[in-house]
Formats: sequence, C-alpha cells, structure tokens
Amino acid sequence: MRIEDVYALPGRGVGVTGRLPAGTALTGRAWLLGPDGSRPVAVAVAGVERFRRCFAEDDGRGEAVGVLLTGAAAHEVDRGMLLCTDD
Repeated sequence: MRIEDVYALPGRGVGVTGRLPAGTALTGRAWLLGPDGSRPVAVAVAGVERFRRCFAEDDGRGEAVGVLLTGAAAHEVDRGMLLCTDD
C-alpha cells in the first residue's frame, strides 16, 4: 500500500491512509515500512478503518483505508512510502 497521508496520534501511534491494492490488512501482524533510503522498518498494524468503520481485517482491494501503526514515529513516515508484508 502506498501511503497518501500521515497523522500523528499521540498515545496511539501513527495513522496512515492509502489504497489497498491487493491482499488483506490484518491487525496484529508485522508489516514492513519503506523505502526511506535504508532498509525497511518493521511495524505492527494496530487497527484498520474503512468508511469510518473499524475492522480486525480488511480485504477491500482498491478501497481507501486508514491504518493505525505502532513501532514507528510520525516523523519517520512520509507520503509515498510503501507499507507491505514480507510475503
């Protein structure tokens, strides 16, 4: 998923938005965030939201989704970065 917007959510983590091109976004699963000029950073998906509804998983391919990340700070995440699994 290519990141469109980044939001700092104090006490919760980092919220990112984008379109889910394929696959399923699962909460609690380790994902990779990159590239930022170095190796990808491991982050965890703490929540997935689509159309203001929360999901434990979301397979809305092509839909705009919001993802709550833990394991990264907002200043480490930029528009255009990729959020993907290691599969």
